[in-house]
Order: sequence, then C-alpha cells, then structure tokens
Amino acid sequence: WRYVCNYLLDPATTGTLHDFDSWLAGKDGAPKAQTIRRQFGSWSAMKAGAIKRLVASGELKEHGLID
Repeated sequence: WRYVCNYLLDPATTGTLHDFDSWLAGKDGAPKAQTIRRQFGSWSAMKAGAIKRLVASGELKEHGLID
C-alpha cells in the first residue's frame, strides 16, 4: 500500500493508473503498477484502500489535506 499512498500524497501526480505506472518507473526497486493491481485489485479499489489507510494513520492531516 505504501507506493499507492506515497503516489496519492505527491502533489505532482494526476491520480490516473497510467500516471501511477510512470511515477513508479522513477522509483528504484518499485514494482510495475500491474503487479500491484494484481495484489490489490482495480485502480479505484487501490486508491480507496490507500486513502482509508492515510486517514487512519493521520497522514492526510499531517500533510494538511484534511482538518
């Protein structure tokens, strides 16, 4: 989940699967988006799961994205 969470926290990203795959390509040792999708399901399910984790961990608040 960490890759999806970090991607969603990056203000330079667009939120698309294609952009996520490009973003991953720039990370040393990162898997391809398809590999992560096989593990977690659809792109929308991946984003929803990552957001749920970010809210629960307080990271969205730390980044000033929610009150």
